Amino acid sequence: MTLKKKSITRLLIYAIVDIQSLGKRNPVSFAKQLIDSNVDLIQLRDKKHNTADFIKIARQIKKIASLKKIPLIINDRISAAKLVRAFGVHLGQNDLPIKYARKRLEKKQTIGVSCHSLSEINKALKSKVNYIAIGPIFCTKTKPDLKPMDIKILKNIIKRVTIPIFAIGGINEKNIAILKRLNITGVALINYFITKENLKKAVKKLRTA
Repeated sequence: MTLKKKSITRLLIYAIVDIQSLGKRNPVSFAKQLIDSNVDLIQLRDKKHNTADFIKIARQIKKIASLKKIPLIINDRISAAKLVRAFGVHLGQNDLPIKYARKRLEKKQTIGVSCHSLSEINKALKSKVNYIAIGPIFCTKTKPDLKPMDIKILKNIIKRVTIPIFAIGGINEKNIAILKRLNITGVALINYFITKENLKKAVKKLRTA
């Protein structure tokens, strides 16, 4: 998959596997269930494991994802993304600056960044990132300290930005249709999948909605 806004014809489902949020659930098994449910992209996020353990988990998920040609994106850990030959890396506002990440990654690897305001979006665009994740769009437990973004502002951003844009934060089958009408690239979800027992059914509900 190549992330180019003009070539994307459907709303992409971007599943984020946050190891700390999973509790006792196995991240590899959880990721496999998402991959088998035909999500479009998968991100591995982890803030606690040492590098060796994280890379071991990432390699297992990469192998499974590759079979279905689903891109694996690594959150924050540049060296791990390069070692496992991930599709790319996703950076937060407090992670390594984009220009340094670009120097360390392979040229073909993608860089995405989380943005929570217009100033952060403009900064990311100047840094020539490959995609932007904007949020929170709705209220979310993941970022309780951040106010949801105005949908009208999001709509104006989508009109003027040429790279793919993903919405994140509190998205579910009840509100996803609002985002589809905005002609957004896709939606990124963490908690939505964690709360579901049947992931295949959960993905199908999002597609239908």
